[in-house]
Amino acid sequence: MTLQEAQNMLHAIYQGDSSVPSSTSGEWAYRTVLINEAVNKWANLKGVLWNELWTTLEDSLDGDKVTTDSKSYDMPSDFMFLGSFVDVGGVKYEVVSPDRVDDYPADAHIVFVSGNTASGYKLNFVSAPEAGKTIDYPYYKKPSELSKTTDVIEMPDPQFCIDWALYRMRSNDGDGQLAGASRAEALTSLEAMKTRNFMSPPNHANTPLDTQEGFGYGGLI
Repeated sequence: MTLQEAQNMLHAIYQGDSSVPSSTSGEWAYRTVLINEAVNKWANLKGVLWNELWTTLEDSLDGDKVTTDSKSYDMPSDFMFLGSFVDVGGVKYEVVSPDRVDDYPADAHIVFVSGNTASGYKLNFVSAPEAGKTIDYPYYKKPSELSKTTDVIEMPDPQFCIDWALYRMRSNDGDGQLAGASRAEALTSLEAMKTRNFMSPPNHANTPLDTQEGFGYGGLI
């Protein structure tokens, strides 16, 4: 669902007509703030890492993707944390915390992350990798902020954004009963997304395989 589609539905439910405010109006901007609040509430739900927010450097819009003679490389602007090893031309680099770097030899295949959300994050190698190699890694990203009419809401059930915005708007109107109903619908959608996020496909266990022969999934019975 795009921001335009969300605004259309939000207005239709709230006002009961199709006269959606212009994308240059103050009302549009106000409603976009509420929709983005819902996006951030979803993204920062305690105890949940959303499948939709996992991505790779290869698929990112920025961040250094090819090695030079440097030991330090810019990470994507939406980066939050790494999900696994860093791959450099097929060679795997282990990720360690900065305080453990001195525990490894100077030529070890290790990397560490430095920086913060304000200044940006850097991927740091202990020894410079060979130049001209492709860098890739899985990482967890920040949700995309919606601003353009064509921006797409990343969550699996965008109705949560609409119900949450309705809750805020109706609260501001002083309509407690309708506000409470909208909030309840929003939280129901959020809980349903959380349940789906932890579900595995049918006949697939969401646990590591048992590699001991003779028992479990990993060996002969």
